[in-house]
Amino acid sequence: MKKNNYNLLSLIIASALGTLRNIFIKQKDPSFPLKIDDYVYVEKWKKIGPRKSYPLAVYENGYGKKAIAKMKSAKPKSYHYYSLKNEIYLYKILNKVLKRNKNKIPDEFKYCAIPKLIAAYETDEYIISLIEFIDGNVAEGLTPNEKIKIYFKTMEFLRFLGNHLSIKERNMISQRTPANYITLYPLLLIKSLINYPNRFRDLLLGALIFVQSIPVILSEKKLVLVHRDLHFMNIIISKKMIYLIDLQQCLYTIPLHECVTTLRYWWKGWKNENFAEILLKEIETRYSNEKNFKQLFKGLIVNSVTHGLTGIGYSKKIINGWIEFLEFGINYN
Repeated sequence: MKKNNYNLLSLIIASALGTLRNIFIKQKDPSFPLKIDDYVYVEKWKKIGPRKSYPLAVYENGYGKKAIAKMKSAKPKSYHYYSLKNEIYLYKILNKVLKRNKNKIPDEFKYCAIPKLIAAYETDEYIISLIEFIDGNVAEGLTPNEKIKIYFKTMEFLRFLGNHLSIKERNMISQRTPANYITLYPLLLIKSLINYPNRFRDLLLGALIFVQSIPVILSEKKLVLVHRDLHFMNIIISKKMIYLIDLQQCLYTIPLHECVTTLRYWWKGWKNENFAEILLKEIETRYSNEKNFKQLFKGLIVNSVTHGLTGIGYSKKIINGWIEFLEFGINYN
C-alpha cells in the first residue's frame, strides 16, 4: 500500500479545485461496472441521510453472497474521492489489526467488528470499493440510553484498534493535530460566512471563543483513532455483532473531537429525543475532570459548527440546530 494522502493540504486543494470546477461543469457520476471480481451488479442502493455524496450499489456473487459498492469519480480528484480512498485504507488496515490481535481483544469488544473489504479499484475514471454486506439493523432505532452504551463502546473499540497498529500501519493513517485545527479555522470561518452571511454575529462570537481556546487546543498532545462521523446510521447490529461502517473520515485526532461532532448532529431542535442531553451529561462525567476541559470543549464546539456550515444543502432545521449548539458552546459554563 502506498502512503495515505488523506492529508490536510490535499483536501484543501481538492476542495478548492472541485468548487471551481463545479461552477462551470456539473460533475456526472460514472456508471457502476457490471462485474467486480466474481460479484455481479444487481441494483443501485439508496443511502439514507441529508448528504448523499457517494453512489452505492448492491452486488452479488454466484453463492448468493451480497456486497455493497461505493464509488466516486476521479475527474476531478475531489474531497470525496480522497475520503473514499481513506476509507479503503482503513478497512484494509483495521481488519489486519483485528486478525492479528484476535486472541488479545478484551471481552467488551468481542462482539464488535469492521466489515471486510472484498475489493477496491482505481481507474482514470473512478475509485470504487466493495464491502461485505451486513444483514442487520442500524442503531438508529435504539432507545437513547441504549444508544449511549453502544456509542461509547464503538468509540472505545476503534481506539483499541488504533492503539494496536504497527508503526508502518499507523503511518498509513492521517492525523488532524491541534495545529491543523488552528491553521484551518480561518478558512472554515470565511467559507461559512460566505454560505451563511445572516449568521455573521453568531460566527463572529464563536471566533472570539475559538481564539481564546487556542492555547488549550495546542496543549493537547494525545491523539487517538476517531471515526469523526459516528452516528447511528453508521452502526449496524447483526445478531450479536456490532459493525462500524462508513470510515471515510476516520483518522487520528483529539479524543474529545468525536463526542463534539456527534453532539452537534443530535443537538436540540433537530432530533426529537433527549439523546443530546444524555450524551452531554455522559461527556461531562467522562471528561470534565480533565485539565482545561471547559475551554477545550467550547473551542471544539465552535470549530465543529463552523466546519459544518462550510457545507450547503442542509435543511433549515439542521442549520438552526447547529446554531443553537454554537450558542451553547459560546455560553457554556
